[in-house]
Amino acid sequence: MVITLVIMIDAMPKKYITEESTPYLFNFGKDQKESWIDPLFAFRGIETTFFTGKWPTSHGVWTEYELNNFSDKRALDLTYSKIINLTDLLYEDNLMSITRYLINRYIYNKATYNSGINLIPSHLTNYFTLTQNRSIFDMPDVNSCPTLFNQLTKSGIKYSITLPAKIGGDQASFQKILKNIEKKDEFNLYKIGILDKKGHKYGPDTKYFHLTLKQIDNNIKELVTKAEKYSETNVIIFSDHGMAPVNKRIDLFTILKPLKYEPLRDYLFFIDSTMVRFWFKDEKIHSYFRELLNKFTFGHCLTIDEYDILKIPRDPKYGQLVFVLDEGYIFHPDFFHKNSVMKGMHGYAYPINKEYFPFIMTTRNITLNEPDKLKVDFIDIYKIMLDSCSGKYN
Repeated sequence: MVITLVIMIDAMPKKYITEESTPYLFNFGKDQKESWIDPLFAFRGIETTFFTGKWPTSHGVWTEYELNNFSDKRALDLTYSKIINLTDLLYEDNLMSITRYLINRYIYNKATYNSGINLIPSHLTNYFTLTQNRSIFDMPDVNSCPTLFNQLTKSGIKYSITLPAKIGGDQASFQKILKNIEKKDEFNLYKIGILDKKGHKYGPDTKYFHLTLKQIDNNIKELVTKAEKYSETNVIIFSDHGMAPVNKRIDLFTILKPLKYEPLRDYLFFIDSTMVRFWFKDEKIHSYFRELLNKFTFGHCLTIDEYDILKIPRDPKYGQLVFVLDEGYIFHPDFFHKNSVMKGMHGYAYPINKEYFPFIMTTRNITLNEPDKLKVDFIDIYKIMLDSCSGKYN
């Protein structure tokens, strides 16, 4: 029997793979197959695209948060805003986020997936809700787009999913995947998550987390070796996005404060690190902001044509106006980081440097690219995984 081992690494650009830091991955890419992945301008929609094989324009998932339609009356609870406001006294970002998560999950039960992992200003928390309140790994479909796991179940293919552990992190999940491999399931997914935090904290300068990369490399080598010991193995290793250095920070709150229009009264906004989304009371205010923002030299307002180019759903719940930053800039503070300073960031509409792009590596028998393609698209990953465990490469 041939098994498929998929290793998904969060926030690992091709730049991190060197003979010194990651010798196993370095040689795997040389000896087997590798390609770079064309980055996708999405956030929550990245994993949804990987595991449905559909663009965000089809499955409808783009950002982490969307405008709240107030179908849940608890969202209008002013007491909730006051409780969330108290968490700001904690100052440290991680502590604030964890406290919000506990409040949402165990007091208000507002969401079951990733709830409260944000630092949305307390007076605005009622206006936004999670775009996808369950993990893609627990969903049979997303807006009528079947997931890979639904397809595996229908085909009678046994699979295991090993995600970063809430307690013990990647090392705990590594021990779990080693045990899962012994079950000889036909499809095994293992996600590594630690590099995202490292990249945000230090930027894509690997000298600050060289030992972390070596540990990841050693773990992957051990895992692949063990899998191949039990059965013939198709190996697929890819990253979901890269990480670019941050050179400039923009304080949007300072820009908005002196304007004649006021938040809540005239407009709403959501700051997603590399972009800001707006909703307006009327078209006059909309035009005012578009004209204002397009004067800045560090980004631009997306046009209707760019929505199609970037595969963004044309849904007002994601914003009536979207201003995107150029690579190297971030908004700080934003609705996920308040006091902590980010030295690395991903999620740019138009990334420039290919060495910060995500990558894919596979065993030689797997087809990566069509003859006329030099890169792999996000939706290709789904087909590569499905073909691997459906017997095409046996």
